[in-house]
Amino acid sequence: MSQKDKAPVFILSLMMTIAIVGAGIWWFASRSGANIQTPAPPTRTLPNAPTPKPPSSSLR
Repeated sequence: MSQKDKAPVFILSLMMTIAIVGAGIWWFASRSGANIQTPAPPTRTLPNAPTPKPPSSSLR
């Protein structure tokens, strides 16, 4: 088998390993009742913007 043929097999096996490990972590976390929390996104307060005026309805 040449080096060129090994790359797709290696990438596929790496992806499968990551998927299996991730599924195992998810399964164990859900079975143990672990509550993995993500931090809340930061909130910004913006100054009050003036309300836009509606377009005039007069047609000339």
